[in-house]
Amino acid sequence: MTTTEAEREIAKELAPGERIVWRGVPRQGIFLVPADWFLMPFSLLWAGFVVYWMVLAIRQGAPLVALFGVPFVFFAYFFVFGRFQVDGAMRDRAAYAVTDRRVIMVSTFLGRSARSTLIRTLTGVTIDELGDGSGTITFGWKPPLAAYLHYNRPWPGPSGYERSAFDLIPSAREVFKLIRRLQDGARWPDPNKTMGANL
Repeated sequence: MTTTEAEREIAKELAPGERIVWRGVPRQGIFLVPADWFLMPFSLLWAGFVVYWMVLAIRQGAPLVALFGVPFVFFAYFFVFGRFQVDGAMRDRAAYAVTDRRVIMVSTFLGRSARSTLIRTLTGVTIDELGDGSGTITFGWKPPLAAYLHYNRPWPGPSGYERSAFDLIPSAREVFKLIRRLQDGARWPDPNKTMGANL
């Protein structure tokens, strides 16, 4: 999502008088999380087994068995390649904002969707950081092993695309502190200083 697109999508969600304190977009492109170093070899083994099984079924003249294996071929492709492509596309079509009232998440992946939560009602705000200072801020329930995965890699099905989080944003610790200050009712930060607009 370009800077102009992100600004436009966030602006659609603002209420009269609502002011942006921070806005940003996730890291773009393909990205590996620590769990992938384990899952990638496993996914290649799975895909190899599926292909071998399909070839064997076809050579032995069992077309119905081969037909039964077609869904496994699609899953194997998604397991090896597709999940990275979907994940990158999701982040490429996302924009985030923190205002004086809410945290806002907008996505134009598979149609437009927006979700927001009032600052005063936020519970369970957590952060998972990477070595370069980027990270994911999760609002509400945090999935098991999130600290290891850093964020939810998408999987097939609608639930795999539902996120209440700022995924892989730069300077995640600063954004996390900002949200906590707003939660604590601290004095309004100057938007022209360090936070500004990260678009």
